[in-house]
Amino acid sequence: MKLKIAYIIATLGAAFVFNACKKDLGNYDYSTVNIAAIDTAGIGGARYVERYGMLDINPKITYEGGNMTALKYKWIMYPLTTGSTAPTKPARTLSEQLHLTAPVTETVGEYRLELIVTDTVNQLKSNMIFTVVVSVGIEYGVMVLHGTADSSDVDFLITADAVPLSGISPRRLRGLYAASTGAKLPGVPRFVAQERRTGSTQNWIMLGSDKHISRVSGSDFSLLREDKSFYRRSDAVVAPETFMFLNNSYSALINAGKLHVYTTTYEVDALFSAPVPGDYELAPYLANASASGMVAVVYDKERPLHSPCFGSWQYDRFQSTDRRR
Repeated sequence: MKLKIAYIIATLGAAFVFNACKKDLGNYDYSTVNIAAIDTAGIGGARYVERYGMLDINPKITYEGGNMTALKYKWIMYPLTTGSTAPTKPARTLSEQLHLTAPVTETVGEYRLELIVTDTVNQLKSNMIFTVVVSVGIEYGVMVLHGTADSSDVDFLITADAVPLSGISPRRLRGLYAASTGAKLPGVPRFVAQERRTGSTQNWIMLGSDKHISRVSGSDFSLLREDKSFYRRSDAVVAPETFMFLNNSYSALINAGKLHVYTTTYEVDALFSAPVPGDYELAPYLANASASGMVAVVYDKERPLHSPCFGSWQYDRFQSTDRRR
């Protein structure tokens, strides 16, 4: 009985082996499926751009035997990561057109720019990766605030007259605020001013409209603070009229007719407390004080015959001086 079972198992095993070795006599047609090729001849090197400058790349695509009209494109920018470090900045889609023309809003650093070409019929993909190094682009030039009754923005002008240095290429960076934050500064434009003190980290730009105030980095124009976050008091009204960084390193703001000041090199502490007390209503004008011991010269609409001054030796009272003396 045992020998019979062993014989049956051996017979089945031989049948399986014979079947596995049997020649496939089928007749099949095979074809090679090509994928789109990205030709970057002459444009494939690293890109060095200033922040808010334009990336302009127009590669050629060849697709032997394929349908060019079925191709779709995507340009993606993402930060360079090394080792197992996770990226701290999200990837961003710059364009879905083959010819890339897009502003660079990423902060200073090294990035990878990837072009992905997809055949929408068979879903086959090809890609190409470029190195992009973003540098600071607003060290020297003229910043201009402009706008309408609804919104404002900032352009940065670099000309040989504004920057008398060798090697300067004249250019205009448009719409920096919208490029940095995603939207224009709301309201009628009021002021743009720089707060910069040598030997410290203080390098900020103040922007104001009739209903909005913002502080951005003087290095790369990234947003630091806006609106209510400027004021220590929760009941403060955001109504900026004019701002100035004064010669004595005080920062002065006229807000809703009142004077606010601070002096600090630390951005987290550069906040406005309650307005300087006193019976006054200021016009939207500020000037550096010429006399020692005075922070700023302003104009009080309540006393049109006087030229009021705020004294740096005290904060407890708004001081006025008769300009006729």
